[in-house]
Amino acid sequence: MALAKGDFAQASELLKQLQKDIAQGKLSEQQQKALAGQLQELGKQLQELAQKNAELEKELEKLGLDKSLATLSTSGGPGTIIGMLGGPEIHGLAIRPGSNELYGSASGASTTTLYKISSADAEALPVATIPLGNLRAIAFASEDVLYAGTPTGRLYRLLAPSWDTVYVGTAPGIVYSSLAFNPTSGSLWASIRPIISFTKAKRACVGSLGFMALSL
Repeated sequence: MALAKGDFAQASELLKQLQKDIAQGKLSEQQQKALAGQLQELGKQLQELAQKNAELEKELEKLGLDKSLATLSTSGGPGTIIGMLGGPEIHGLAIRPGSNELYGSASGASTTTLYKISSADAEALPVATIPLGNLRAIAFASEDVLYAGTPTGRLYRLLAPSWDTVYVGTAPGIVYSSLAFNPTSGSLWASIRPIISFTKAKRACVGSLGFMALSL
């Protein structure tokens, strides 16, 4: 099944089609029995995923990576914990020019919520819910222009204060995890190593940065 392979998008589409077939009475008795077995298997897989998620959260807590917001030392020293990020998991962070406010994105399958996050105590307040899912990587180009990337390589431009989205383009095979603008050149960079065009979402590989430590 798609869910077992981690393809949640495909699993979602299959479930939608299944709901449609059931509503239209297209399933035979044999298909209904097969469906019952598949749903039972799906329930088992969901239980396993929930257990693995709980185990992962425990391990992250042991490592001090339990949804905490922290500052990092540029001199190589230890970071400083600011506070716990309550609520949904924050996937991306970006500082808004002008106000120097910290924003975060919490993405789901079909929507993404933008949060304004306090740099004093990590309190997160929702700002807007965007009807696009998986906007995990974010970066402000200016005070009112936010760029967002997805794990499928799609790049969007969001315009404040309405946060309307404009599709920019797709970089095939790229899984965006974070974005940042070079303050000197204005070029858009991603943590996956390419430098990309924020007008056409093209990419150019600039070399491997390693896994544990990054140098800019």
